[in-house]
Amino acid sequence: MNSIVLLAHSAGNVWEYKRMLSELSDEFELLPVELPGNVTRWGDERYTELSEYVDEICSFIDSNTDKNDKLYLFGHSFGGYLIYETAARFRDRIAGVTVSCCQPYHVYIKPVKGSEESFCSMFGYSNNMAKELIDMFEPIIEDQINVTDKHCERYKNIKMFTPLNVVSDVIYAENDDPLCGSEKWYDYFCRSLCNINRVNGGHFYWHDDPKNISFLENVIRRQKRRYSVLCQK
Repeated sequence: MNSIVLLAHSAGNVWEYKRMLSELSDEFELLPVELPGNVTRWGDERYTELSEYVDEICSFIDSNTDKNDKLYLFGHSFGGYLIYETAARFRDRIAGVTVSCCQPYHVYIKPVKGSEESFCSMFGYSNNMAKELIDMFEPIIEDQINVTDKHCERYKNIKMFTPLNVVSDVIYAENDDPLCGSEKWYDYFCRSLCNINRVNGGHFYWHDDPKNISFLENVIRRQKRRYSVLCQK
């Protein structure tokens, strides 16, 4: 069995990702991981360390997959920061990793907060959203930004990284932060196995251009073929 573990952005609806990639369901089991701060868990107590989120993801994978299943990880924005740590724990089962719109840890720059509306819109929520919803989303986003900032600060003091020897893709959008497409991702993933891909649009590029959904699907299908070739060597 090939399983895709899906990780959403801050305060995101991870089920949107499952719907978005539904064309892959004939080849892969799609496994959205609903963490504290996601959809039905908006009110749950949130973690203060990124490693605690990763612990929960790993428990989810252990409970919902067979040890012989091959894993593909997809994480967007905040979800992307959870990818590397999760992949490191399951490296013998990882067939492919996709990091989407996410700065490399050691060059991470904390987002600057403006108005409540502009702050929420940075993370995919409408400027016209009701005040009650803004009041609900804002603390979730702030908490998860602080968790990311604290975790990434540790990486800035690390001189050497051990790149994961896994098939991987980094996706960045041309109208998003250019650091998301930085070649510094090669510090985390083996250069010969890592592709850096640019797509049209902004941080939520699949909303800007529906063709980007097909692109994502093809990235993951291509990872499956690349992994198969790698296994034959």
